[in-house]
Amino acid sequence: MSYLAGLEKRISRMDNTPLDQARQALLAAQRILVTSHIRPDGDAIGSLLGLGLSLKEAGKQVQMILSDGVPAAFRFLEGSQQIRKKPEGDFDLSVVLDCSDFERSGSALNGHPTPDLNIDHHPTNLSFARINLIEQPELCQDQPDRGGSRGDRRDAGPVPAPVRPPAQQAFRRCIVVWNNHRYARI
Repeated sequence: MSYLAGLEKRISRMDNTPLDQARQALLAAQRILVTSHIRPDGDAIGSLLGLGLSLKEAGKQVQMILSDGVPAAFRFLEGSQQIRKKPEGDFDLSVVLDCSDFERSGSALNGHPTPDLNIDHHPTNLSFARINLIEQPELCQDQPDRGGSRGDRRDAGPVPAPVRPPAQQAFRRCIVVWNNHRYARI
């Protein structure tokens, strides 16, 4: 086999990875719906805002949807006022974040039975979307934070890479893929 034939074979395999498929889907879409699970926690809202606002900054039309809305404890986050409970109009791509099964996405995707992209970190993920980008980092969400009680990050400073929540790590990887080394910090 010639060098070029081998290179083409390696490239075609790379084009079929979930990570590359996710990148291609995000690049191709113009109107994107981004959602997460019911009873949203910090991972869900942070992932939703991070990806949604980054896509908007890249010129995409984005609807950020949480069927249960934003809990009062997270309304201080920049961009949280842009999150709605129901989508309006059509969209080219639906993305579900931090959600292990379709039912946990609530009513955000009513009338759209199969999401296009699922980005998650749960080992119980059912791979329910057309493209499933499932990251299971070594550290779990219950890793203790430095400084303060679990979940109280306001005065603890930036989270070092080894103790970032898993969904945040998966989200960061998606953003890096999204725009070749340009990523959002949450």
